[in-house]
Amino acid sequence: MNGVATAAAACAPAGTATGVTANCCSTTCLPPRQRSARRCPASRCGYAGLHPDAFAALWLVASGTPWWQGFPAPRRWLLPPAYRFLPWLAQRRGALPGRRLGFGGTEARSLIHDWARVGLSGHYAAAGLAVDLDAAMHALALPVQALLFDADWLAPAGSMRHLLSKMPAAPATLRILSGDELGARADHFSWMKSPAIVADALASASL
Repeated sequence: MNGVATAAAACAPAGTATGVTANCCSTTCLPPRQRSARRCPASRCGYAGLHPDAFAALWLVASGTPWWQGFPAPRRWLLPPAYRFLPWLAQRRGALPGRRLGFGGTEARSLIHDWARVGLSGHYAAAGLAVDLDAAMHALALPVQALLFDADWLAPAGSMRHLLSKMPAAPATLRILSGDELGARADHFSWMKSPAIVADALASASL
């Protein structure tokens, strides 16, 4: 697995980026000079796009973009109002009280603003970051292994396909695991209880 960039290990140098984690459109792993972007939503994939020579491959698990059109109806129609309301709420409260809402944790205002911007526009950008992240991902030619779960409504196939479409030069495969294959409910969180199965699925696809 050495030299493979996972969704959350994209800051590690080649030879050390190992493991399997989720979500390519949240928490930051930008170098210190770029952290003024305040948790750029595309930081994990964007970092790989900006530094492709550091990695041999990119693995994405339970991931995708939050763009509302990547979600199936009727849920997609509920997302634009949510993307407008949640940044307002985070601004009013100083942070998003995600645990009280049953959605995420206590999330920074800047993260929610960036996430909602991507959710509405489908384009990655972040306040304070003077880098075209979409262009960086467009040029990325690393092999990509994408893995989803068939009961995961937070990361449906359309969401992942939209993310993969931002990397047209990258040879990509997409696999969707069932609960029977995983040995647990195949949702956004339960797979973390069976990480070895997920790692094996990614590794076997890379052989």
